[in-house]
Amino acid sequence: FDRGTALQLIRAGVDYQLRETFESALVFGGSTLEALGVDPEDVAETIEDVRRRDTARFETQLAEGIRSGQRFLKGNIGTPIPTPLSTPRRPGQALNEETAGVLHKSEPAD
Repeated sequence: FDRGTALQLIRAGVDYQLRETFESALVFGGSTLEALGVDPEDVAETIEDVRRRDTARFETQLAEGIRSGQRFLKGNIGTPIPTPLSTPRRPGQALNEETAGVLHKSEPAD
């Protein structure tokens, strides 16, 4: 959340700014990884990778605007799996033998 403010401060000509939210996220994230048993060298490499990509993104956003720099983001969120919005009123019905086999595999065991 401090990215936009930092960009504004730099454009305003400040001598120094510190992105406290970003920095504390790196510290907290590193501590969490270590508590989960991740090797300290891997933690340091991960933090350095995040810092390097963030710097590149920040510089791109400074030059081209806040909406640029998307290519530097890395996500781990897969494609969402849809679920019914409501409970079906009746069980599914197979349209042919092939779908019957699939349908029976997905039925819960009694």
